[in-house]
Amino acid sequence: MLQEYSPLLHSNSSSFRRNHASSNPLSDITGASFSQTISIPEENKSKRFCIGISSTLVLSLGGLIVGYGLGYSSPASADLSKSPLNAIIFPLFSSLYNLGGAIGSLLTLATLNRLGRKFSLYLSLILFQIGWLLIAIVPKNPYSLIAGRVVSGLGMGICTTVTPTYLAEISPPKYRGFYCSFFQFFIALGILVVYSLGACLGTLTHHGIIKDTRYLSADNYVYLALFIVLVITIQSILLFYLYPSPYWLLFKSLHAKAYKVFSYYWGYSNEASIEISQVVGRVRYIGPNQIRTLLLPEVFAPCLVGCGIMFFQQFTGINALVFYESSILQTSLLKYELSGNVASIPPALVQVIFTIIASLCVDKIGRKKLLILASIGMGFSMAILTVYEVFVTYPNLYLDCTLSGNALVDSIQCQLLGWTAIASICIFNAAFALGWGPVPWIVVAEITNVRWKNLTMGVIVFVSWFSAFIVTLIFPYYKDLVYSFGVFSTFFIFNILSIIFVVILLPETRKKNLIEIENFFGSKAFPFFRF
Repeated sequence: MLQEYSPLLHSNSSSFRRNHASSNPLSDITGASFSQTISIPEENKSKRFCIGISSTLVLSLGGLIVGYGLGYSSPASADLSKSPLNAIIFPLFSSLYNLGGAIGSLLTLATLNRLGRKFSLYLSLILFQIGWLLIAIVPKNPYSLIAGRVVSGLGMGICTTVTPTYLAEISPPKYRGFYCSFFQFFIALGILVVYSLGACLGTLTHHGIIKDTRYLSADNYVYLALFIVLVITIQSILLFYLYPSPYWLLFKSLHAKAYKVFSYYWGYSNEASIEISQVVGRVRYIGPNQIRTLLLPEVFAPCLVGCGIMFFQQFTGINALVFYESSILQTSLLKYELSGNVASIPPALVQVIFTIIASLCVDKIGRKKLLILASIGMGFSMAILTVYEVFVTYPNLYLDCTLSGNALVDSIQCQLLGWTAIASICIFNAAFALGWGPVPWIVVAEITNVRWKNLTMGVIVFVSWFSAFIVTLIFPYYKDLVYSFGVFSTFFIFNILSIIFVVILLPETRKKNLIEIENFFGSKAFPFFRF
């Protein structure tokens, strides 16, 4: 039987059993054959909290790698769109990361339960490492660049499927939203890091500090790729010391170890006992991943809601801004001698700050309220950007503005208009970070059926990254067809639709355990999803 190895779990398992005597009160509930009582006294809450935070940080490093890849195209566009990729192929290069993510999410159908959460994350790290090394080591070959982008995308698909699941399964219900929001925080941090490094490398290259040598290329995208290789290596080492998922241990009938992991993270043996008693009956048999399983009400309902959430997360406009923020802001810089990479840093910083705020609010305010407030803010931002792009497209028609290269110049009105665009992007990033950034990853990890989590999470994350692939692929061509104001007005409409979706179909999952949520979707509370 394959077991997820953890030195913490194996080093003292025998002493753990020896130190707790008498008969086991959980044996009737779980079917486990224990000869000793497993009774862990209540631990110091701050110690449990520190344990949870440290484990969450290690797992969330994968989010930094994901975010780094999402933002990579923006600072790398100046070099890649000229050579070796031309301006026509570059949008495909940008979107292939998301396509790889869609395919990678489907790989978890086979790995999530068979290999476990921990080994599945190691698989994603291997794919990340191969992909980024292809970009860094063979930078002048367009085929190597495209292959590296796809392979790293495969790693992203696995990582974004497994990590939210892993976090949700080790988190106490009271703090699940807080712990799970770290993943999105690190995604936002990864975007900020790659923007900042791109701006720094651009400045160093501009002043001639970085020059061509015989051994190193002066192309900035190579240095950017080498940096994330180091981060991947660090997470690979730290991940070795984490406990495996307690739910996966229950799937493998390792009840004693599962109870120990629950108690390690939660600190209260009673809560661990209740969680095991609720879960073990659901996981005695895990059948094959059959498509017809999706038609079961308790599987289909949360899967459909999760797909809808992920669809709106991508089609409200975030990926279009992330991938092409530099070029959008370049038009707004006016007479100021700032590059698009430098101007992309403030919106990314805003997203990081508001993701922290969201992590503190998600378990107090609730998931639904945050999503609705976020959609309102994002829709307002898209409306402002629509008006701005009308002025940019027809400058002489509305204001005394002229275009000089890629920048609006002349009147104070035009300068204020440009800064309004930057402010609108910051508002959008703040609203997204409050709601549609972290909350969807939290909700889909909570609502997916415990028994069929590998199937439902794989499908939901596939919808997420395939939607992102469509957005990033068609954005430049759709922009040429309807102009930028047409694109932003379309995103405005999707933000309005997202409010309707959340109000009507999304249940509030705050402070509910995973079994309670599963029972809700399987009950008559969702008659719309019954056949």
